Amino acid sequence: MRPFHIAPLQPLRIPTGWRITINNLCEFNPCTINDPSDERWEYLEEDLFSAQHEHYQTTVDVGWYPSMSPDGNYKAIFILNDDWNNPLDELVTRNLQEIVPWLEERMANPQARRKGRTQ
Repeated sequence: MRPFHIAPLQPLRIPTGWRITINNLCEFNPCTINDPSDERWEYLEEDLFSAQHEHYQTTVDVGWYPSMSPDGNYKAIFILNDDWNNPLDELVTRNLQEIVPWLEERMANPQARRKGRTQ
């Protein structure tokens, strides 16, 4: 991927206890790109944002799948104990404005269990 400035980083409310390992999520709406050859698609890759909460052993992760594809979507997952195959919760969307509140809610409540799991 060629380095270029696409947009400022997406502001996020990140509570105490989270360790950010990847922070490439920008204030950028892929729905505004009409040209499949636009170089901004190169920004949308699988590793956009990732954070871990050590005490609760939870992870939130956001990427674009398939990477760099105009046909892709953001995929956000919330996992427990590094169990990537069985996420507690996930969101698939093309809209960054859906990703931001989803991320902030899970980071505000890392102890919450989704999909009917108990604490």
